[in-house]
Amino acid sequence: MGSILLIKLLIGPSLIAATSLAGQRWGQRIAGILAGLPSVALALVAVIWLEQGEQFARVMIHAAPIGLIANSLYMLALAFTSQHFRWPITMLIATICYFLVANLISVLELTKINYMGIYTLAILFITYLAIPKHTTTSISKKLPNSELFIRMGISALLILSISLIAPLFGGDCIGILTGFPIAGAVLPAFTLALLGRDALLKQLKGFMLGLFGFAICFLIWPIWISAYGFAAIIPALMLAVICTASLNYLLNCNLLTSAA
Repeated sequence: MGSILLIKLLIGPSLIAATSLAGQRWGQRIAGILAGLPSVALALVAVIWLEQGEQFARVMIHAAPIGLIANSLYMLALAFTSQHFRWPITMLIATICYFLVANLISVLELTKINYMGIYTLAILFITYLAIPKHTTTSISKKLPNSELFIRMGISALLILSISLIAPLFGGDCIGILTGFPIAGAVLPAFTLALLGRDALLKQLKGFMLGLFGFAICFLIWPIWISAYGFAAIIPALMLAVICTASLNYLLNCNLLTSAA
C-alpha cells in the first residue's frame, strides 16, 4: 500500500516538475514532447495494476491509445480558443471538449473497433499539422519555486482522483481517461498565462509529438505483456521514444512536409 501511495504522490508530480524545468532549459517544444509521452500515464497504470489487478490494467492499456482522440480535440481547442480568450476560459472550453469526445468514444464503443488504435496515429499527426505555427520566439522566464510546487500538487490531485474513481467504471472507460491531459492541464495553463499564445502553440506542437509516442507505446506494450508483465513497458517505451525523436527530427528538417 505504501508503494502505491508513493507512486501517486511522488512519481507523477516529479515528472511534471521535470518537464517544467525542461521547458525552461530547452524550450516549450521539448517540454511538450516530454509531457506528451506516457510518463504520467505509466504512473497511473502502475497504480491501477497494483490496486485493480493485471486484467483490469490490460483492458485499460488497450483502450488508452484510442482515448487520445479526445486529447487531439483538447489540443486543437487550446490552440484556437487561446487566440480569443485568456487562460481560464481557454482551459475550460478545452476541458469540456475533451470530456465530450471521451464520452462519445465510450458511447460509440470505438475501443472495440479493429485497428482503431492505429487509426489514432493518423488523427494525432493531422492534429499536429492543424495546430497553427507560432510566429515569434518565446521569451524564457525563470520558474518560481512556488509555481513549480503548485504544478506538482495539481498533478498529484488529478492522479489521485482518477485512481479513486477507477473501481466505479470499467477498464475501457478508465483506459480512455488514461491519456487525460494531466500534464496538458497543468503546463499549458501556466505557459499561456506567463509566456503567451506563441509559447503555447510551440508547446502544443511538442505535445502532439509526445502523444504520438504515447500511442505507439501503448500499442506495442500488449505484444510482450503476457511474457514479461508490467516490465514489457521497457522495450515499448524505448521504441516510442525513438519513434518520437525521429519524427521530431524529420519535421524540424521539413523532410516530411513543409506544412509542419
